[in-house]
Amino acid sequence: MNIPQTVYAKDIVLVGGGHSHVLFIRRWKMKPLPNTSLTLISPQVYTPYSGMLPGLIAEHYIFEQTHIDLRRLCQWAGVRFIVDRVVDIEPNTQHLSLERYPQLNYDILSLDIGLTPDLSIPGAAEYAIPVKPIGDFFRQWQSLKQTVKAGQQSHYTIGIVGGGAGSIELAFATSYSLKYVTTHFTIHLFTASPYILSNYLPKTRQHVKHKLFLEQVCIHENFKVSNVCSSSIYDQNNNEVNLDKIFWCTHGKGVSWLKNTSLDLSEQGFVLVKNTLQTLKFENIFAAGDIAHLTPEANPKAGVYAVRMAPILFHNIRALLVDRPLKPFKPQKHFLSLLACGEKDAIGERVPFSFSGTWVWRWKDFLDRQFMKKFQQLSFNEMPSLINRYLHENTTPVMRCDGCGAKISQDILAETLQTIGVNDQAEDAVVIPWREANYLLQTVDQLRAFIDDPWLFGRIAVIHALSDIYAMGGKPHSVQVAITLPYQQPSSLKRELLLLMSGIQSELNQAECVLVGGHTAEGTELSVAVTVNGRRGLGKLWQKTGAKPGDVLILTKPLGTGVILAANKVAQAKGDRVEHMLEMMLLSNQAAVPIVKKFQPHAVTDITGFGFLGHLLEMLKPEQLSVELDMAQLPVLAWVTDLLRYGWQSTLQTANENNRHYLYEVNQWLKEAYYPLLFDPQTSGGLLIAISEDVAHECLNALQVDYPQAAIVGNILSKDKQTTTTVYLKK
Repeated sequence: MNIPQTVYAKDIVLVGGGHSHVLFIRRWKMKPLPNTSLTLISPQVYTPYSGMLPGLIAEHYIFEQTHIDLRRLCQWAGVRFIVDRVVDIEPNTQHLSLERYPQLNYDILSLDIGLTPDLSIPGAAEYAIPVKPIGDFFRQWQSLKQTVKAGQQSHYTIGIVGGGAGSIELAFATSYSLKYVTTHFTIHLFTASPYILSNYLPKTRQHVKHKLFLEQVCIHENFKVSNVCSSSIYDQNNNEVNLDKIFWCTHGKGVSWLKNTSLDLSEQGFVLVKNTLQTLKFENIFAAGDIAHLTPEANPKAGVYAVRMAPILFHNIRALLVDRPLKPFKPQKHFLSLLACGEKDAIGERVPFSFSGTWVWRWKDFLDRQFMKKFQQLSFNEMPSLINRYLHENTTPVMRCDGCGAKISQDILAETLQTIGVNDQAEDAVVIPWREANYLLQTVDQLRAFIDDPWLFGRIAVIHALSDIYAMGGKPHSVQVAITLPYQQPSSLKRELLLLMSGIQSELNQAECVLVGGHTAEGTELSVAVTVNGRRGLGKLWQKTGAKPGDVLILTKPLGTGVILAANKVAQAKGDRVEHMLEMMLLSNQAAVPIVKKFQPHAVTDITGFGFLGHLLEMLKPEQLSVELDMAQLPVLAWVTDLLRYGWQSTLQTANENNRHYLYEVNQWLKEAYYPLLFDPQTSGGLLIAISEDVAHECLNALQVDYPQAAIVGNILSKDKQTTTTVYLKK
């Protein structure tokens, strides 16, 4: 069958996960531009919806209801997602510098990075808690609430600096939330203006002041903060107010690194843009949301403007690429403003009207939830990028898994090798006689890309391949790589290859291993094959076989990558789950080798595509050993069992389950939560170690420094208890 080929000619890069950009991505999903790739860069996986922050503090909502999962959104929309922070822009060469990631090129760039707190007042940076970034503030708020709940002092005094809508909602939310912990607290609200909500109608201010009075919030107008100390705040007249905590909710400024770029900035560090949202000097760089400063008339810093900018930003970037007229952004002078009042009550304004009541809160709640539904109810049935590229034998379209879940099944491989007369009881790496070093270790691994990030994929592919050498206690010496890149224009091909090779080289450097050659080709999808040469380290080589009755089994890394990859492929895995999985994939088995060698293991292998049970049986079957596994001790990636309950599993899972007949009384375990993970194919999995019981706990303690989820998962049984290899399970 013909497989569509995507040829990328242009690269759009979005920096920041603000409201304008997430709405841009939704529009892109519905109407992508041919021959164009889209990348989002954000230091956070979850971006908060600012309109629901007061409700989060007041505990009307939970975290997931108020945050947009950027990784899941990008996966759904076919957008590359990079978790990193941009630190510089070079408009002339059109590239970005990031904290960790290699240099990244762009054809069109858009900034929606929000504000950074203006903590220039003496003492503010040291003693105040800025409300932005919201994620950091929320963690500190939770900590403060626990401190108050513990009752370590008789009375708490909290100050909120700022007199805008955000400060007002924060005052209401903190007051409402603390009431359920203690009644012994006071909240002070400070504003440098003659009155709070200076841009609102007098009637709205009257409503708000009355509500704040009922909440016993002390309002300090005309209070220009001049100095902040650890337990107090001072104004321009040196008046002092004693405070236990100070929340900083003033107008922010642009991030400091923008000053080092050649972009035109306002006095406060915001990016100056024309009404087309293009920067003044560079027509291929846009800015939106709070970081954008319209000229000649500045736009207020409010979420509503970021939302309204999104369709203009989307149209203008597309128009620039196809040489069509751009549209101007015309900010409204008046808009609907709804202020949450802590309890399920709200005050609203739409010039010339002002209103309040519980019905206003219900209205606000409805609007906020409707906005968030756009990013939370993502159906994988709508994903056009997941074309039915593969077919079952019964012609039912399915999506095949990537990573090590793309392996040929163990049964098919064994039968094929037997047919051609090859012994399939191979070690993790083949041992080749070699005069200079007695012998050479060699192994090969191939992975089809499971994540749309060549740099990250290249790193994981190398870590995965080197694991076979580490599983024999060896030391990698050199590698060759065979790379297939998707069909692209030469400029895009060069960018992708550079990212991929940068990732590969970074991990080879870490392993003190040399790239000595390889091969490249174009094809329908990204894949990397790595051939590794290694040599013996100190001591003898480890083998899969050699475990002894009474040995204890240690597994160094958690199971579940196949499940998460299957769910992530159709945007049904949450971003933090995917990030945790990637973190474990990037944890090399290199550090385990010198630790395990000290304790002289009897057998070692690594857990990859054939799953935990498949690789365990490779350890047991040659000597007809049996084992008792403690299911409760199996290390598992967080939240994997939730995905299993929804039916997510790798396409290699079914083939791996052909080994279930080795399980004793298997039927009683079928409904156990961890049972499917015995067969889950792992990409960049951990080591499985058979070691003497008398040193097992000491070895485990040493391993847990680098591998915190390492665990003792079972023990080898004495041979007089069985005649064939059997796996006994216990809870």
